[in-house]
Amino acid sequence: MKTVNFKKSPVILLAAIFILGLTSLTTACEPDLFFGDLTICENINEETFEPINQKNEFDINIEKIYATIDYSGARGEDNYRFNWVNLDTGENILDKTLKYSEGKSSYFEGYAMSYIATNEEARVILPGNYKIEFYHNGELKSTANFVIEEPGIEIVEVSLANGVDENNAPANRTQQFIPTEIIYACVNINYYISGNSLRAKWYDSDGNLIIETINDLDVDLYEPVWIAFTLEGEGRNIPAGTYNVEIYLNNDLYGTYDFEVIKERQAAAGDDYFNLGESIYTGITGTMDLG
Repeated sequence: MKTVNFKKSPVILLAAIFILGLTSLTTACEPDLFFGDLTICENINEETFEPINQKNEFDINIEKIYATIDYSGARGEDNYRFNWVNLDTGENILDKTLKYSEGKSSYFEGYAMSYIATNEEARVILPGNYKIEFYHNGELKSTANFVIEEPGIEIVEVSLANGVDENNAPANRTQQFIPTEIIYACVNINYYISGNSLRAKWYDSDGNLIIETINDLDVDLYEPVWIAFTLEGEGRNIPAGTYNVEIYLNNDLYGTYDFEVIKERQAAAGDDYFNLGESIYTGITGTMDLG
């Protein structure tokens, strides 16, 4: 039994964008400076930037998180700053300082708003604990915390195949194989999360365990991943007969999948059963002891 090395994709920090909403405050004298509470929400009023659906806990599927704060009596040349921090890693994921309205000395009121969002490279906001700080002219005025909840890992699909693509997804699904082929049990999981494990147990027609292979997940990707378990003869062909493979997630049986090895198969026109590709994204390989 051997393990094919898993290509670990780096977790890319999510992109972040900052914008501000303000209204000129007409007054004959200097107004009092006021700031409300920093509010975290999953949506805003696009015209006023007022928060909609305030919350401090989000699941992994959230695509955008807003932070807003209402203010009054700020000069256009005053500075404001939003600082977003991942408390678990200590990393600043967004730290931006700007002026309320550069070049203007008048007073303003409205909502200041900042948000973080996913993009094509960073498909999720990583689970964990976060803090947002709002500063006015370098002075901390308000803070707020939120949590991205850790998702649960699930098996989405299991397919048998005699070939896989570069991502280890089944390229040619089948439940019937010839002795010279590699048998792939392709398992699709919703998230690749460390601390979990997948297991395949291969049995012959008499219920004898042929081989057991395990994949311990050791990184956090938080994206769908295909994992391929394989069965092949060691120096000899796989004997014809009926077989099955059991797939486990964290030692819990997910499903049992039957397949058959036949002595020969007549290829249909245009088929080439021996041009299946050899690239495996991540896989666990089992070999049979044929005696």
